[in-house]
This record gives sequence, structure tokens and C-alpha cells, in this order.
Amino acid sequence: MEAVFRGAHNFIVAIEGMIDLCNHVITKNNFREPNDYADTFRIMKEQALFDESFTAVLMQMARFRNRLVHIYWEVDVIELHNIIQTRLDDIHEFQSRFKDIIKGA
Repeated sequence: MEAVFRGAHNFIVAIEGMIDLCNHVITKNNFREPNDYADTFRIMKEQALFDESFTAVLMQMARFRNRLVHIYWEVDVIELHNIIQTRLDDIHEFQSRFKDIIKGA
């Protein structure tokens, strides 16, 4: 159980890091200001930096992060474990895509 909660913390930190990186690009390029964390990824899509399907995945991650932070007592531990076990590739995909964004900057 403790490992799941450590994993949750690391998952939160990873998602927040992705949001921070996107916010840096948004600010640097004077894109519109995001309304919330999920909107940060929507802005990246609006600027043709992410495609529709990947943006949907990232927005779900941002919303799940909000659940973990603000209403953690409603998060099912089994659901959390499954997400940590099956969705880490999304973070690696973000890293790869963001690297391409930086190279193009």
C-alpha cells in the first residue's frame, strides 16, 4: 500500500512537471493564459504542438492529478495502482514529444 502512495506522489510530480514545461512554452511564446491545468495542454494543441488524441490523454492526466491532490480520499487505490502500472508510457511519450518541441524552438 505504501508503494502505491509513493507512486501517486511521483505521478503527481511528473504531471506537474509536464504542466510546468508547457507553461514555459506558453509564456515564452505569448500564447493565451490557461484557465486550468488541463487547459495548458489544450493550448499546446491549439498551437499545433500536440495532436488531438495525445492532448486528450494529457488532459485526463491533469484532471486525475487534481483528484489525487484535492479529493484523494475518493480515489480508488486499485484504480490508482492500475493507472501507475499502465500509463507511465504517456509520460515517456510526453518527454519525447517535448524534446521535439524544444529542438524546433
